Amino acid sequence: MINSDQDIYIIGANGFASEVLCLLRNINNASKITSWKIKAFVDNSEKKTFYNLPVITDKQFLQLDKPCSVVIAIGDPILRTKIINQYTKHTQITYPNLIHPQALIQDESTVRLGRGNIICAGSILTTNIQIGDFNVINLSCTIGHDVVMGNNNVINPSVNISGGVHIKGQCLVGTGAQILQGLKIEGSSSVGAGAVVVKSVEENSTVVGIPARKIK
Repeated sequence: MINSDQDIYIIGANGFASEVLCLLRNINNASKITSWKIKAFVDNSEKKTFYNLPVITDKQFLQLDKPCSVVIAIGDPILRTKIINQYTKHTQITYPNLIHPQALIQDESTVRLGRGNIICAGSILTTNIQIGDFNVINLSCTIGHDVVMGNNNVINPSVNISGGVHIKGQCLVGTGAQILQGLKIEGSSSVGAGAVVVKSVEENSTVVGIPARKIK
C-alpha cells in the first residue's frame, strides 16, 4: 500500500453490515493505494462483537472526537436518513463512496457521485448518470443512461433501472424489480420485489406486481 491506513467505522451490526464488511475487505485486497482500517461496528444493540470486531454505541463513537470515515450499513431508507442527519453534524467524519472492484462504471467521465454511496459487486452504471448522497446500489443492479437519483435510496439486488429514470429520495426498490425508461419514482416510495414499473410512482406510495400497481 502506498498510503497509510484510513480508519473507518460501519454503522449497523446486522446482515447488510456484514456484507459491507466484505465489501471493504474486497476493496482492500484489490487496491494498491488505499487500505481501510476497519475499527468497529456502531450499533445500540446489546452486541459486544460482530464478525470478530467490537461493537460500540452511538454515544461511544461520537465521543471519540477524531477524524475518521463512516459507512452507513442500514437497509431502511428512513432509518438511514435519521442516522445521517445525526452524524453529519460532526465535521470530523467523512463519508467515502465505496465501490466494489467488480462493479463497473462504463463512462466514469459522465457518472457523477455525491458522498457516502455504496455500489456492490456486479452492478453496472452506464453513462451520464447523477447519483446523490448515501445511496445503496446492491448486488448486480443495472443503472441506465441519464438516470438521476437523489439521496438515501436503497436499491436491492438485481434491480434494472432503464434510461432516463428519475428516483427522488428515501425510496426502497425491492429485489429483482424493473423500472422502465423515463419514469419518475417520487420521494419516500417503495417498489415491491419483482415488480415491473410501467408508469411513474407517486410520493409516499407502494407499488407491487406485474405491471406494478399501487397498494398504498
